[in-house]
Amino acid sequence: MELLDVGLHHCRQLVDILLNGRMTLPRLLVATVAAGSVSLLIGCGAASPEAGEAAGPWKAELDAAASQATSDFERAVFSDGVISPEEYRESLDRYVTCLSDAGFAISLDEDEGIFGYVLVGAEADASFDQASGACKAGNNLLIEPVYVDSYLNPEHANFSDLIAACLVENEKVEAPFSGQDVSEAFDKEYSQGLPWSTSDPVALRCLDRPVR
Repeated sequence: MELLDVGLHHCRQLVDILLNGRMTLPRLLVATVAAGSVSLLIGCGAASPEAGEAAGPWKAELDAAASQATSDFERAVFSDGVISPEEYRESLDRYVTCLSDAGFAISLDEDEGIFGYVLVGAEADASFDQASGACKAGNNLLIEPVYVDSYLNPEHANFSDLIAACLVENEKVEAPFSGQDVSEAFDKEYSQGLPWSTSDPVALRCLDRPVR
């Protein structure tokens, strides 16, 4: 079983969390151990009634996505200015079905409304990447990012500021601590380490979902 980056770009300014505790690139990377081997789960989706409300702070992103729609399905989803949880999940199901038709078995892995993708019985290679790209188009490529971004950050706030506020509120760092401090901490972590524990589940939750 291999867990893959077949999701989206939505987890902006999140961090990679490796089994040895190091944190590197600004994306969500959850390390897991299955059958004695390291597997990586990258990319996420969401399912929440309010997550689909792209009007207001996320209207520009929804309108931009709608203008790029290439399928009747996408156009129907974007037509009322809201991505519902059912429409979001249908976009994922269509993607998974498309990959199945192409010979790749994908299961959805849900954790409190966040979905990752698990490639079963195969390894990601060039043929999978090609099929994945083709299957995203017209299905979840445009829908998923807007839906998930609006779920993780409903007010479209600066994500580093949200992380900082969460870390301070949960006493993982001392105030004052700002979004700029978060960004600088990631820049310096190779030489100086991070001001919060990379194994603390509460701190990691702040990096993942600071407002959820």
